[in-house]
Amino acid sequence: ICVGYSVKNKKIMKQRLLFLLKIYLWFMFMFMLQKPLFMLFHYNLFEKASFIDWMQVIYHGIPLDLSVASYILALPVFVALVTVWIQGLWAEWFYKGYFALIIAVLSLIFISDIELYTYWGFRMDATPLFYLKSPADAMACAVLDFDFRNYMYHSVFYDFLVSVELLDCEGFWEMEIL
Repeated sequence: ICVGYSVKNKKIMKQRLLFLLKIYLWFMFMFMLQKPLFMLFHYNLFEKASFIDWMQVIYHGIPLDLSVASYILALPVFVALVTVWIQGLWAEWFYKGYFALIIAVLSLIFISDIELYTYWGFRMDATPLFYLKSPADAMACAVLDFDFRNYMYHSVFYDFLVSVELLDCEGFWEMEIL
């Protein structure tokens, strides 16, 4: 039995766990949403797919979605544990900055994947990393008719969706700290 363990501590720990669970479920939802958004963007390739096929795409992606969401939450779980001993607003600032960075990276990857599939004919994998070694090769493979406005439209739309759901929700970040 822990000395000094109170009902207040139990309530705070429950709030932290619910906070982390909420974020985890939110990322799962967003990852699951990306699949039909990708399919809608490339509807000409999926127009003959049935509703069951669309649901199977989501279903078969769940193991990877669970894994990526877990990796994303590894550091926030550690921070939540540290806040048991070190209190302050630093944790809220960390969460906002960390998730803003994660959201920006995920948005860039998702939007780039949607756009590049149009030209490459396959989903983005580690291929772009190979071009980082040689900028000349990257420029030789560059798409000349890239529509920056279209890219920005999709990027802004996705970022808006993400920010409304995660960063701007009133009360989302409120966590009673000891």
